[in-house]
Amino acid sequence: MGMQGSLRTMSVTELLRWASSGSKTGTLEVEQDRKVKRIAFRDGRIVACSSEDPPALLGQFLLSRGKINHDTLRAALERQEATGENLGKILEEIGALPREEIESQVAAKAEENIYGLFDWTDAVFRFLENAPLDPYTIEVNLSVEDIMIRGAQRKEDLQRVRKVLPNSGIVLRRTDRPTPSEVLGSPMARRILESINGERSVAEILLHAHASEYLVIKFLFTLYGQGVVAVAGERGFTVTASPRSPAN
Repeated sequence: MGMQGSLRTMSVTELLRWASSGSKTGTLEVEQDRKVKRIAFRDGRIVACSSEDPPALLGQFLLSRGKINHDTLRAALERQEATGENLGKILEEIGALPREEIESQVAAKAEENIYGLFDWTDAVFRFLENAPLDPYTIEVNLSVEDIMIRGAQRKEDLQRVRKVLPNSGIVLRRTDRPTPSEVLGSPMARRILESINGERSVAEILLHAHASEYLVIKFLFTLYGQGVVAVAGERGFTVTASPRSPAN
């Protein structure tokens, strides 16, 4: 028997706890602003998570972390379009990444996707009992309790971030402060830093980053704290949400 409702009456934490304590098997779908995230459970544990939001897709996730380059992703996506195969399997077969690394990144991507739900409030949900998994899904094995603990911590992190970046209309500029050397070693960090030009808003920086919203705004917050960037102004905005973070 399925269940449906709104996050205004049953929070993500309550939904996860319900599925875990009841050893549920099925798929939880959560929808907000026409974006849908799906969490698959087996006997109360999370075995898969997907989203239609581009930054959450496996290819973009791997690209943002420097695990693959644009040419590799393009070739893999062309093969996926022709064959319908799972992207992770394709990347393994062409030698782009070993199986262990793909599985690790899929698990990290699934966690990112779920964490984003903790900041969704105006959303509806439905739980589909015993819904089958896509046969091409790379499964994960995540503990609901661990997810809830880390999700609560991330929510606290976002509350601190929003004191500096209260919305996505904030415009940032570079200062004369030298960039920390560790930033230069991360492709995603370099891409974010290069997109800060005194004219782009946080929303536009997010578009350039092709990465989890949470990771981007937390990195911007860190740069602000280090004096590397400063607030240059503000213009029309949409409220900054937490990471939306894929289908394989």
